[in-house]
Amino acid sequence: MMNYEMTEWSDLKRSQKDQTSVFAFCTLCMGSSQKRIDSYGEMVKIIQQQFEDPGKMMENYFNFESMIKHVLFYVFLKDQKVIAYCFQKNDGEWISNVETLNMRDQAEFRRRIGAHVWKQLKH
Repeated sequence: MMNYEMTEWSDLKRSQKDQTSVFAFCTLCMGSSQKRIDSYGEMVKIIQQQFEDPGKMMENYFNFESMIKHVLFYVFLKDQKVIAYCFQKNDGEWISNVETLNMRDQAEFRRRIGAHVWKQLKH
């Protein structure tokens, strides 16, 4: 049985399960729920492939962290792995990568995020 969880970024960051927020950020950078990062070694490999300068990735991470302090940002986990996200921009528009999920995961995402937010998502 799959174990799903929807959490706010701030709660994820506070819990810091195996540096999940950094793994989640790397997953978001890649823009694909098919390529999840589940270990420090995988994360380092992805950083080296995606960024010529690993320091630049950390700079991007800290910029990302400061940007989302002021927006609602939800992370959707399946078996403790980040598979989707959604956030509300300052102008009120909701952004998500829910369309990359399979139908079962989308249904669970929709159930957990709630009808009000689901209607506003572009999917």
